Amino acid sequence: MFDKGLLTLTDIKKTMRGLVGLYILQAFLIVGQAVSLGLVITHLWNGKPLKEQFIYIIGFLLYVVQFVSNFHDFDVSFPMFSLSCFPHI
Repeated sequence: MFDKGLLTLTDIKKTMRGLVGLYILQAFLIVGQAVSLGLVITHLWNGKPLKEQFIYIIGFLLYVVQFVSNFHDFDVSFPMFSLSCFPHI
């Protein structure tokens, strides 16, 4: 549920637009991760050498790093995963 009282806060519309933008970016990053990982798995299954897959693996890792760095400024805590294990990002 959405509390309409939130709209009375100062600068809430700007903040909400930023959050929506981050969620859209997150959606594209998840799709990019899936495509990269899917290409690697498919190519390996078809017998192509691992050397040829490094560009897709690097692409997958770049999506992961970008995804984690997007949430670095937020106070997000998960029971089994903490962003504090990435102090350099």
